[in-house]
Amino acid sequence: MRLHVGALAVTGAIVAATAYVLGGIMHVLTPWGAPALVSYIFHVDIIQLGVPFSWDSFLVGAIVFAGAGAFFGGFAAWVYNTVSSEKRLSWPAKAPAPAAKP
Repeated sequence: MRLHVGALAVTGAIVAATAYVLGGIMHVLTPWGAPALVSYIFHVDIIQLGVPFSWDSFLVGAIVFAGAGAFFGGFAAWVYNTVSSEKRLSWPAKAPAPAAKP
């Protein structure tokens, strides 16, 4: 089975953009929440490094995030198709169970 590279790239872009928008909403609703969450995940205190939220930074971040998601989604599909190609790699068939000796 081959994966459609374009479809997985679009899926990656949509998933990444959705995650970014949810993070933006979290930042607007609880300005301390997003930095606190990242601080807990990476074990680094970034709460003091707050950046003012603006529509410009939101749109640029969403575009970059969606682009990265598209790139990595397409790349993952390409790698999968390359590795799973029947010409390049053939998995051994399941061996039958040995017959019992009388």
